[in-house]
Amino acid sequence: MIGIEFEEGHTSANLKDFLETKFQEWNISQYVNVIVSDNAANILSAVRLGSWRSLPCYAYTINLVVQSSLDALSDTMDRVKAVIEYFRRSLPAKKKLVEIQEQMNISPLKLKQDVTTRWNSTYDALSRLLRMRQALIATLAIMRPDINLPQDDWLIIEKATELLKHFYEVTVEISGEQYVSASKYIVLCKTINRALGKYSPDGHPKIERLHNALKQQMAQRFRDVEHDTLLCEANLGSNIVIGRSHFS
Repeated sequence: MIGIEFEEGHTSANLKDFLETKFQEWNISQYVNVIVSDNAANILSAVRLGSWRSLPCYAYTINLVVQSSLDALSDTMDRVKAVIEYFRRSLPAKKKLVEIQEQMNISPLKLKQDVTTRWNSTYDALSRLLRMRQALIATLAIMRPDINLPQDDWLIIEKATELLKHFYEVTVEISGEQYVSASKYIVLCKTINRALGKYSPDGHPKIERLHNALKQQMAQRFRDVEHDTLLCEANLGSNIVIGRSHFS
């Protein structure tokens, strides 16, 4: 994958002309059947103008599924972000957290920030929070008891990471660069849907809302993938070349 500077206005026509020029320079025009993108309107329009096929970036779309569904946990996520932000900004709090981890014979860890545009960052942030749970509770009890997470939030975080783990693993799998990822598109959608179908929220209302939101988002954003000719052919191992472009 390469990044190419694009200095013209990002209109559909300019993008289409730019892509055609680059494909000709690289002598690959006859091989490019599909452009993978983040579904920005101008890029989708450019792809249509160039008579190419558009395919949404799988990992990007999976992240949209997760971020849209997390509205179900907005209160808990706001409190989690407040805790992470406190330790990010307060040097005394950071030092105390390290000190308490050492007292507990735990190798010192740092909290991870949740960045909505970064794939898997929510799962990483919540997983790290769980690993540091006891040290965080002890530190906040001394430094900022007013932002210590209630027991129900910890339960929600545990249950949410169980659900999000499936999306994390699939994103890691699809992000491989040594194979044609499109060949796994349908299989991984089925993997997630199967996992969501088997999952039991155990009656917790917020986790039920998250669970339902994830299922609805998957159905909405990946509808009809099993009937997509390109993806079906890729799944069968056909020799399909996928062009992927990045503009900066």
